[in-house]
Amino acid sequence: MRMFGRSKAAALRTELRTLGVSVTPAGVGLVALSMREATISVDYTAYASLTEGTPLDALRKCMDGYDGDLRRCVIGLGTESMHIQSFMLNPGNDLRGALELEKERLNRFEGAKQTVVIPAGGLVDERTQVVAFVNTNDVQARVELCSEAGLEARHVDYDGCALGRACEGYDALVIVDGAALTVCGFGKPFVRMRSFGDVNRSTLAVRIGEATGTMVHDGVLEHVRKMAVLADQPTLALLQTSPRLKDITVEPLTIAEEVSPPWALAYGHALYDIEASLDGEVSYAF
Repeated sequence: MRMFGRSKAAALRTELRTLGVSVTPAGVGLVALSMREATISVDYTAYASLTEGTPLDALRKCMDGYDGDLRRCVIGLGTESMHIQSFMLNPGNDLRGALELEKERLNRFEGAKQTVVIPAGGLVDERTQVVAFVNTNDVQARVELCSEAGLEARHVDYDGCALGRACEGYDALVIVDGAALTVCGFGKPFVRMRSFGDVNRSTLAVRIGEATGTMVHDGVLEHVRKMAVLADQPTLALLQTSPRLKDITVEPLTIAEEVSPPWALAYGHALYDIEASLDGEVSYAF
């Protein structure tokens, strides 16, 4: 279980092909990548909105123009399917017992079976371990969705980690979709994501400032100097000229020369090395 990057074995291969699938309340994305030596090429991108139809309809629509033979893919889960928590590793603490108690609490209140994932790189320091509690029902639903569309899910990734890969070089990402706002802070060892509903143009910069300020205060981020934006051009211009963000470099997220691509999340999932899996079972990429 790796959080970021690729395995050493993968880096030694002359060619690598990957496929990423994203599913959010707004739409479904599909991205195919290939890597030869140190060069990554974007071979195929597609995005279908969920304004009409089901996620399966949208994924099949994305598959319409895909003529590659690769069917193994990385899929993702968001914060609605995952609870991330840190545990102190003080002498005498029973970490395993604490994990079981928290898992039972989540099962009781959320009504879904949880599995515990301790990610590689999840040790913040010698006293703090980050742990993810993952809703296995949601994992199975994602796996079945891909299967019905003719794909084979090999890894389950965390959407926040995928966005972190897609936004290399940025401290944070802002996603504005209508009245919905998501702010991602790319800290270590996990990305912090905060969502707002019913945000208008007058409160947008305020909410972004609140979210990033809290992340810095909580120690998730050291600073926010450079921020990527996934939004339409008027929203981008508003943020770039906002006095509240005057100390931050605000830029549109650009991938493969496309500005603010709706398939950015699927791109981040595709960056995870699915070829590194040594078995045929679904595993966790975070």
